[in-house]
Order: sequence, then C-alpha cells, then structure tokens
Amino acid sequence: MPAYGSATYRFRPFGLRALKREWFWHQLKRRHLATLAQVRAYQLERLRALLRHAAEHVPFYRERFRAIGLVPGDVRTLEDYARIPILTRDDVLAHLPEMWSRAFRQDRLLMLGTGGSTGVPMNYYKDLDYMDRSQVVLARSHAWAGRGRWDLLALFSSKHEPPGLWGEVRRRMRSLGERRLFFDAFGAGSDDLEQWLEILWRYRPRFAYGYPSFLEHFAKWLREHDRRLPPLKGLFVSAEILYPEQRALLGEVFGAPIFNLYGSREVQCIAAPCAAGGMHQIADWVLTEFVADEDLPSPRVVVTPLESYGMPLIRFANGDLGRAVEGPCVCGMAFPLMDLAVARVVDVFVTPEGKRFYGQFFTHLMYGISGVRKFQFHQVETDLIRLLVVKDVDFDAATEAKLWQAVAEVRAKVSAAIVVQIEYVDDIPRTAVGKHIFTRSDVWARRRSA
Repeated sequence: MPAYGSATYRFRPFGLRALKREWFWHQLKRRHLATLAQVRAYQLERLRALLRHAAEHVPFYRERFRAIGLVPGDVRTLEDYARIPILTRDDVLAHLPEMWSRAFRQDRLLMLGTGGSTGVPMNYYKDLDYMDRSQVVLARSHAWAGRGRWDLLALFSSKHEPPGLWGEVRRRMRSLGERRLFFDAFGAGSDDLEQWLEILWRYRPRFAYGYPSFLEHFAKWLREHDRRLPPLKGLFVSAEILYPEQRALLGEVFGAPIFNLYGSREVQCIAAPCAAGGMHQIADWVLTEFVADEDLPSPRVVVTPLESYGMPLIRFANGDLGRAVEGPCVCGMAFPLMDLAVARVVDVFVTPEGKRFYGQFFTHLMYGISGVRKFQFHQVETDLIRLLVVKDVDFDAATEAKLWQAVAEVRAKVSAAIVVQIEYVDDIPRTAVGKHIFTRSDVWARRRSA
C-alpha cells in the first residue's frame, strides 16, 4: 500500500481552514429544508453526486456498481439506491487499498481508526475538508440543544494539556480560540479529578461532553467526596450506550439536562436531540436507513455520510441497532426522528439452545450493586461467560453475595447450561479510543463474520 498521511486530526481555530468552516456555517444557516420532502430531495441530490464521484474515482465502487449493473445517473429514488449491497467492516478490512478516492493524493488523506467496540477494529481514510465540516455540523447539533456557538465546552476525552505553567497557557489559549477545555479521561486518578474540579471552577464552562462510562465514574467520585460542580446548562454524551441508571446518576450529580448525541468515529454526526428531546437524524449530512434482520431484535442502522469524498462509505452497516420514528417532532424541525436501540450487534448473547439475549439484560443485573467499580460480561463460548469485576473500596461479602445472585439469575433466565465465571481483575482495558464495553460476545461476532 502506498504511504498514507497523518493519523491524527488537529483542529485549527485560525487561518484558511477556519475561514472555510465559517463559510460552511453560513451555508448551513441559509439551507432551507422546512419540510420532510425538501430534506429527502436534498439527500437524493447529494447522494447522486457522491455516487458519481465514487464511480469515477474509487476502484472498489467502480467494480461494485459494475457487478450489479448500476449507473449512478440512473439512481432517481432512494429505492434505486437501496440496490447497492450493504458495506460491512469486513469489506473495508479486505478492500481498504481500493477504497480511497483517487481524486485525492493519498498522502493528503488522514488515516484514522476505530477502537473495535463492535468486535472488529477498522482503519479508514477521511479528507481534511470532511473532518473540518463535521466540526461545524457538530456545533449545529449542540445549538439544537441550546448551546451557543461560543459557549465554553469541557471535553472529557483523550486529549490533555501538559503540566505546569505551559499547560495553563495552552489551556487559556484553547479556551479563548477553540472554546474548549480538555481533560484526559484515560486512567485518571483521584488526584487528577481533584485538579479538574479546580480548573472547572476557574473557567466555569457552560456545557460538558464525555463518554457515559467515564462521566459515571466522575459522578460517583463527586458524590462520594461530597464535591460540587459549577453550574452547567447541558451535558452531552456520545460514543457509548447511555443506560437509564447512568442517565439518572448524571442528571443528579451534574444537575443539567443530558443530550445523547449519536455518531461514530468513521461516520460523525448521525443524529442529535433537540431541546424538546426528539432524536433527529442529521439528514443533510448522513443518509440513515433501518434495515430489518431476522437474526436481530431491532433493524440494523445503515449509514451513508453524504460529504465524505476521501473514502466514501456507501450503505455502511456500523454495527448499531435502531428504528425510524414516524411523525413530526413538537420542535417543528423537518429532520426525521429515530430511536437508537440500547444495544450493538455484538451485544447479542447466544445460548447452547440457540436462544438470543440482548446485552442489556446482563447490564441490568449489575446496577444497584455497590462495591463494583467496573464490570464486563464476556461470552467466550455458548456455554461460558466470564464476568470480569474490578473491586471498589467498599467491596465486601454482601457485594460478593449479590454477584452470585446475578450469576444465578443468568442460569435461571438465560440457560442452566451456561457457566458464569466471576473473575476479579485489576482493570478492564478500554478500547483504543477510550470506550468501556459492558457486554461483548465472541460467539455472536464469529457467527456474524462467518
């Protein structure tokens, strides 16, 4: 494979790229999509342009379209478009060298990667313009929830500032230029959280963003130490499933409305909530389909980012489950609604008898058990599940008894033929991008791959 470009994306608050983002923001504000019919017409227009580009510049799609006899100019409806085979992670893994657009110099593309939270890690290419525009679309999604474009945002992610005076200078510059504060959530200890609290009170951001699993950890620390955060107007979460128990805890501790954004590293900005609580498909940026699968309890989410020209992902199955919600939202916005099922494809557990159980069943067994800092249900074989447990400081005999009650409930309600092994570990590694996975099934991942 030829050499590829940078593996990281860096936001630039000034210069030509910043001017181009401002122009795109102006275009977004002027875009008139007041009815669902106008939204669908715009999607079809952008989709046809993407298909023409893929057929001309991407060897993988040139061959795929030829194999099914599809000419991009003949695609006049979304039903015509649905003839194109669904793209899977295995397809990308097998054909990555043929999937980047020859309209771009390969060394000018970004090579990025997922953390494998759906069981299959994946590399992919993005062009810089797409990445910059996605930041603007994300800002508009925040605006739907009430965040002003220049309201300071605290980001609990993988980025951090260096220690000492230079770190404070960098933090001050970012807060002024990017309107963002960064906190490194990977492996943060109690001393780090204490320092963060001091920084949060010093800068007083209006909104915050993070993964639910880490924010849950921070919220528990705040509650246990009887510490208080500066007032927030909203809390954005993304990248992981937000369970009802987590939502209740975060709402109590952060004292702000919670907005669950939906997207992924390979396809950013798929859906976002409005102030009324409706989850809107970001339909002028991503075309989202819901494809029924008899093996799954909900339809598969299939997405096409309409402006990703460096490496088009046409009808990409991202491993999530969801469904369309019919009817308009009370907010009056024309973008259609969706409901994200509380699972990923890899969350399906298979019993020796062939029955299937949603991963959410297992996570519900653990809520309300004190003394457990982290856990993960990992199905290794149809008859073997490992329950990995990281003990917290208040772990005691009562905690252990409740864990064995959870094991008994698995055997009673799922299958008596399954052995559940409780294993106490020092830590449960996150994925490469920092997600914590509560449930994973090697059995289901092997079946889907086969």
